[in-house]
Amino acid sequence: MNKYLSAALFFVLCCFTSQLQAQSQDQWIKAGDKAFTTGDYYAAYRYYGIAIEYDSSRTDLWYQYAESAREFDAYRSAEDAYQHVLMGETNSSYPMAAFHLAAVKQRLGKYQEARDLYEQYLEDNPDASPQYVRLAQRGMDDAVWAQGVMDNQKDLEIANVGANVNTAYSDFAPVLKGDMLYFSSLRYTYEKDTANPVRTYVQLLTSQMVGETAQTSVTLPFSEQFNKKGKHIGHSAFNKSNTTVYYTVCEYTDMTNIRCDIYRSNVSSSNAWSEPEKLDINLDDFTNTQPFVGFDAVNGNEYLFFVSDRDGGQGGLDIWSSMIEEDGSMTDPVNLGEAINTSADEVTPTWYSPTRTLYFSSTGYQTLGDFDVYQSRKNGESWDAPEHLGAPINSSFADIYYTRTPDGKNAYFASKRQVANAIYWTEEQEACCHDIYRSEVDMLELLALTYNRLDKTELLGATVELIEINEDGSERVVGMRTNYDGNDFLFPLDRGKKYRITAAKENFTGDIAYIDTNDPKYKDKTQIQQDLYLEPGVVLDVFTFMSIDSTELNGASVSLYEVGPNGEEVLVSTLDNETGNDFEFIVKRNKKYVIKGNRPGFFPTQTTLDLTDPEFENVNRVTRNLYFPQELEILAYDGEEGSPLPNVTLELYELTDDGFEVRIDSVTNNNSNDFLFPLNLNKKYRVKATRPGYLPIEEDFVFTPEEIEGSNGRVLREIRLNRKPPWDFLPLALYFDNDHPDPRTVRRTTTKKYIETNIAYYEKRDTFIKEFTQGMDDNEKFLTSQRFIDFFDREVLGGRLELVAFSEELLTYLRDGNSIKISIKGYASPRATSAYNRILSMRRISSVKNHFNSYNDGAFLTYMRSGQFSFEEEALGESTADLQKVSENLNDLKNSIYSIIASLERRVEITNIKIDEKTASKN
Repeated sequence: MNKYLSAALFFVLCCFTSQLQAQSQDQWIKAGDKAFTTGDYYAAYRYYGIAIEYDSSRTDLWYQYAESAREFDAYRSAEDAYQHVLMGETNSSYPMAAFHLAAVKQRLGKYQEARDLYEQYLEDNPDASPQYVRLAQRGMDDAVWAQGVMDNQKDLEIANVGANVNTAYSDFAPVLKGDMLYFSSLRYTYEKDTANPVRTYVQLLTSQMVGETAQTSVTLPFSEQFNKKGKHIGHSAFNKSNTTVYYTVCEYTDMTNIRCDIYRSNVSSSNAWSEPEKLDINLDDFTNTQPFVGFDAVNGNEYLFFVSDRDGGQGGLDIWSSMIEEDGSMTDPVNLGEAINTSADEVTPTWYSPTRTLYFSSTGYQTLGDFDVYQSRKNGESWDAPEHLGAPINSSFADIYYTRTPDGKNAYFASKRQVANAIYWTEEQEACCHDIYRSEVDMLELLALTYNRLDKTELLGATVELIEINEDGSERVVGMRTNYDGNDFLFPLDRGKKYRITAAKENFTGDIAYIDTNDPKYKDKTQIQQDLYLEPGVVLDVFTFMSIDSTELNGASVSLYEVGPNGEEVLVSTLDNETGNDFEFIVKRNKKYVIKGNRPGFFPTQTTLDLTDPEFENVNRVTRNLYFPQELEILAYDGEEGSPLPNVTLELYELTDDGFEVRIDSVTNNNSNDFLFPLNLNKKYRVKATRPGYLPIEEDFVFTPEEIEGSNGRVLREIRLNRKPPWDFLPLALYFDNDHPDPRTVRRTTTKKYIETNIAYYEKRDTFIKEFTQGMDDNEKFLTSQRFIDFFDREVLGGRLELVAFSEELLTYLRDGNSIKISIKGYASPRATSAYNRILSMRRISSVKNHFNSYNDGAFLTYMRSGQFSFEEEALGESTADLQKVSENLNDLKNSIYSIIASLERRVEITNIKIDEKTASKN
């Protein structure tokens, strides 16, 4: 069993009371070596310490003393001993000393010193194993992260629950039931235990809470009964109805290690516990411990969470769960998987039902030093990424058993933090025990009230659902409740989160509200009231048809959107009907709606419904029809090779009877050669096709009645594009990210190839849009975003595709024996100095030349070496930039980096090509 369970849970630091005879230094050393080998680090720590008193100049003893102290969590002693080692003349013989001292510094919260020591270890040990290199690098990152957490800790009051609960021994696993605080304590001895030093045992205790004050704790008689048999009894966990309690029964396997099983007992109305029943989920060869019962209000099931080192986990101690059936039996345990568990240890799971949140402690994620508390919200049947609870809940010492009180306003947890109000802690007994602490919770709750919109009376029997909206737009159900006896619904909220609240009731139209707890108006509030109004609804019947002949169309999907006051559309509901063409919705009076239909093989269609029109004032049922048009499918191919041709842009025009073009749509497909257009197959159309590196074409399409009848709504056409000659590509503009390639250097050349810089630049499209559109209203942001999308698709991506096509055409001409010289000019935006920008434009030219050097496995190299293919270069830097339009202000990132105007300056242009005596130039 691991050190955490044996030392932190069921091992007490006490004075070493054995009566030891005087021995020689060698005997103390041998005793220390033996204890260290068997994992008795406390004994080893004491033995080596005595040996050092004989001769404090021996670096090897200081190192063994440090290793034992570190393993025993005596971090201050370990810190002092490792420093002795590093200051000794033979410190080079102990390459791991700096690494372990860095880890000790982390445990003590000395993060800058820890980072420096990790860095020293890497510098002094260039041949260190990859494992320790990774660990040192992670340690450096963790130290920087931890300092950031400590610098931004929350303003929460953390209070030791006092000496009526905490002792000089480990007190842990707090659970509040009513006004009784149940907890476990390692303060008892077993009179028949012959171990030396005397071992202590865990029992279950309670303390009545009067306000925030814990009264004198009392040992549960049930626990004392077990203790008489030399057992540890700990971890009380009650089910939702408080009729069953789960707990652990553990035994020593040697001087310090224990193994546990989970039991349960029925709890009577007088709080008496029945005879214990060992659960079937226990495995004999593994530990099974730290049970906690959680009720999931969304699916109505109770789960037993517990910790085990059994096979089938992620490594170390893992959190597992079993569903509790109605008859009390357990489903087979399920590992919570890599979403929660790591290869290290995850322990002390607890559950807070109102927010479907699992709390646990871990050493596998980033921590401030030892076990830290994390939370993960259940999302459907999966888990959100665990979140660190920050400081001051977490410290550089072990923080475990974080448990929210039923009202959610407070939490209890156990910690080994070395603070002034810790009951156990002294400089001499630094490695000892956990105390129980109480923390306030920054509580915020939602009071939702449901009303009948027509007469504003309280509406009973509604169902209210609370949904959390994540930053990436994904959602998870936090809670859902139906109140048949009232109109009030209370939900806990988390600050910093966004929520959607929906109310529904049969034969009523629902209501939706949104709450962003980041809004400053909620800063000092503890409760947010949200009124929800449901209205007796109007039945909307929707029918779907084929537009070509109005026949019924099955298999469609119909979505109903409510139109807001500013024209925004909010999805109300989506219905599918695979076997029919009828759909039924409930809609609100005095509202406007958009009804949208989709069906595979047909283009989407939509219609509207305006219930603000007086003609609908007294109606209870309305009808709308959706007609689905057919599609034209166009496949684009290379005219010479016949291969599918992606990256084509098609423009579709309708041809009127008098020959005029009416533009219908423009589509670019960067992933395939397939295009779908909705249309009326009885009309005439013209298609214009363009693609980088190819000559544009246009074709007219007319469809015969026979073709329409047999098309099933979709007609197929093929178009073929031919490549254009190299001079038709010019001028060819190739765009770059700011200060790329090789930012912040003064090299005139680069090893990077243009294509790789272009790909990386194109992937930052959304970043450029986000940075440039900050502060814009929605309409301006939309229009600006479209311009950026056009620039990145047409110019950045299009330039890359043009370059590839241009390269292929050049090779064709070179293979025919022609000599070619191309002119390349490099440019830069004016953010840096003129000299720097000129060098930058040289690097950009270099990256384009690297493209030709490496293209098609070096196909150009033979021609370049022979002089058949050559370059004419000119690095212009910022010299052509219009400073009236392009910002050179280094602090104006928006306009000097992210604007399209600045982006257009960061380029290389191929402006001229000479093929034998034939010349094509920019002008």
